[in-house]
Amino acid sequence: MRRIGVSGEVSTVPTEGDAELEAPTHLALGGDGRLWVADSASGRLWVGPPSGPLRPWSRPEEAHEFVSPAGIAFVRDEGGRARLMIADSGANCVWEVSKGRVAM
Repeated sequence: MRRIGVSGEVSTVPTEGDAELEAPTHLALGGDGRLWVADSASGRLWVGPPSGPLRPWSRPEEAHEFVSPAGIAFVRDEGGRARLMIADSGANCVWEVSKGRVAM
């Protein structure tokens, strides 16, 4: 994945280990400053600082596998807590990540 800096410089956002992004489709910036990337071809979410390295997000053990995450966004509930919403076009559903748990 390529990044364009504010002064126009172009660089590659590194990934951790030998895994690579295959088809990044959407980005979301978390309240903690971490960058989240939906990779529809690999079925993974990637997370890390905007400058990298990005690493595959480790889902809780009880979570289902994503098929083709095609969109991600952070939303705040009425209490002000942020939840990560993941549109999974391959599974025809929207996943919600809240308090470390993943639910449909």
